[in-house]
Amino acid sequence: MYRAVLAVVLAAALLAAAAPAIDHARRTATDATLADQLAALESAADRLAATDDPVAGVGARRVVPITVPAEGWGDAGVRRLTLRWRPDRGVIATWGRPGGTQRRTLAGPLRLARDAPLTFGPGRHEVVLRLDGTPADPVVTLGRVGGADGPVREPAGDRRSAPARSRPGFYQ
Repeated sequence: MYRAVLAVVLAAALLAAAAPAIDHARRTATDATLADQLAALESAADRLAATDDPVAGVGARRVVPITVPAEGWGDAGVRRLTLRWRPDRGVIATWGRPGGTQRRTLAGPLRLARDAPLTFGPGRHEVVLRLDGTPADPVVTLGRVGGADGPVREPAGDRRSAPARSRPGFYQ
């Protein structure tokens, strides 16, 4: 009987001693995951600006998936990821997680499609990158796919945006 109680007490003490290290590892994993996601976004923006030229009207675009970690055994979880644009600093990524708020300034000629920040909750999201500006000064604009600020659809006056006609009864 005493051995069982002693084993339970020792197991609880070991778990209590390891809990801070486990929480630190979860926070580190969350920060590393988001750093990788933001680096992929920066890399795609750099490639877009380097390989394409801005044009008048609808120009080159890329869609980049971003996964904001939810709370789980391996991740501390993020309440939200927010991208803000400041004229003096560029695009700033901010994310809140248990244990604090983290910030990172994204490199490159980035701006947001609207003045309002882009906010993403936990889960998978898609960000559209649109090449704007001039050939001498390219700018990559970030927006949300399918949202009011997501420049995914062709302009209404563009003939290429007209729906394709199909045979009656043909499933589109």
